[in-house]
Amino acid sequence: MPLNNFSSLLEFAVTIETQNLLIFDAAGKTFSFSDFWKYFKTITTGAGKRKKMIQRMRRENISEMVLEAMSGLDSDEFIIDESNYETLSIKQALAFSVTALERTARYYEKTADLLSRHPEVSGQLHSFAASLNEDLQKLGSFQ
Repeated sequence: MPLNNFSSLLEFAVTIETQNLLIFDAAGKTFSFSDFWKYFKTITTGAGKRKKMIQRMRRENISEMVLEAMSGLDSDEFIIDESNYETLSIKQALAFSVTALERTARYYEKTADLLSRHPEVSGQLHSFAASLNEDLQKLGSFQ
């Protein structure tokens, strides 16, 4: 589905973070008896915070940006099949979490570039992407 305006871009970001909450929570349960659990609790909390911040950015900026048409992103490019995330082995949970983090960072980078005319929003999205890339590095050290 094409993401063609400010509202749809941020609404899809909320969808991604909602999915991330489920993925990271399930992965954390997979690792409930190891040191990984604390890490997944941290990235789950981060997904929740980003979701709330995106919802706030959307509310605060929607009036001036709602009519601005955009193109270049399609939600299909960022969809992850989440049908079996709760029944993953430890190795699969790590790989699935890496996929979710990479997808989310890539989405924020592309969305920030599309919204470059709005520096406050774009800057926050770039910051999210940088934080997610740091999480990816940490997660990579566990593999």
